[in-house]
Amino acid sequence: MDEHGFGKPEERAYRHALQALDADPSEVWMVGDNLEWEVAAPQRLGIYSICMTGRAKAFRLTPK
Repeated sequence: MDEHGFGKPEERAYRHALQALDADPSEVWMVGDNLEWEVAAPQRLGIYSICMTGRAKAFRLTPK
């Protein structure tokens, strides 16, 4: 729970974030390590979700 009185994995937490960003679910990605809170819950709203566990190598994107 956060300062708004709700938090992940509640749908309204993701809806609040989308509204604050003025974004559609199809325009955002959620990356997390919790399958329910950060993958399944946002996917139910149409948000593309990625599960990352363990160590990931850092990389840098170079503009073309």
